[in-house]
Amino acid sequence: MSRAKQAAALLDAAWDPDHLCYDTQGVNQAHRVLLGGDPPRATRCTWGQNDEGAWDTSCGRAFEFTAGDPVANGFAHCPYCGLGLREVFP
Repeated sequence: MSRAKQAAALLDAAWDPDHLCYDTQGVNQAHRVLLGGDPPRATRCTWGQNDEGAWDTSCGRAFEFTAGDPVANGFAHCPYCGLGLREVFP
């Protein structure tokens, strides 16, 4: 895949239709690819609720809310790795 196609795919993944904007991390990764850098490993951090009620992250951390889920609490990005949250699995 050409660098231009890789960058276009990253920009497509960075678009956040809920907020009608691009995720800055995704745009930066596309820019890095266009400049000759390595493609990123991940563009989003996925969170899932574990049996104890805390939310495990795909970057290897955990977060606990007193009420609601990450989206209900206004989280658009992971506070640990900075990647955008696209999908949250309860």
